[in-house]
Amino acid sequence: MEAIEQAEGEKRVQEVLIAPLLALGLAKPSMLRQAGFEVMLKELRQMLAYMSADNLVRLREEVQDRPGGKGGDRFPIALKILKWARAIQAPEAGPSPLMLEVFAHQLGRDALLNGWAPELLTYIRGDRKWPGAWSVTKIKENADDAMRRLEDIELRLSRCDEISKEDALWRDQRRAANQRCQDIADKTQARGAA
Repeated sequence: MEAIEQAEGEKRVQEVLIAPLLALGLAKPSMLRQAGFEVMLKELRQMLAYMSADNLVRLREEVQDRPGGKGGDRFPIALKILKWARAIQAPEAGPSPLMLEVFAHQLGRDALLNGWAPELLTYIRGDRKWPGAWSVTKIKENADDAMRRLEDIELRLSRCDEISKEDALWRDQRRAANQRCQDIADKTQARGAA
């Protein structure tokens, strides 16, 4: 999803889902402070931006039918709302705008070139933010064992040595993870050429 589509989607979530529920009087979940509730709403806007207006209406109706709290007067927690959303309209399976941006940048190209792209992708999926210098250092450190293991397996194969089934499976998984990262980078290049 492009940045413009993401922004439009977040606005749609606010207008079609969140604002009407607040107008009905649904309050924040009791275990959240106001700041935590605002973070939850922001996350919902970001994570539900892919949904169509019609499906957001269906989701709003679901939330209205199943409110949280003992008195049924509170927002359900985000986890429940996201679960209901997936049942109504599954998210697109593809790289996020941040993933595309990172792998279009020199940081992503360096990660692909030097073998730590899977760890970079794991970081992006987990933290959903651009990694700073300290985070990049930690990502590289986390990738060190995997990079050495892959290099060792490839060296043994080049000498026609036998490798265990476990090593062969791990090698295939690592190569697939690297290929997923390369596919994301290729998408950014295809968009740039278009």
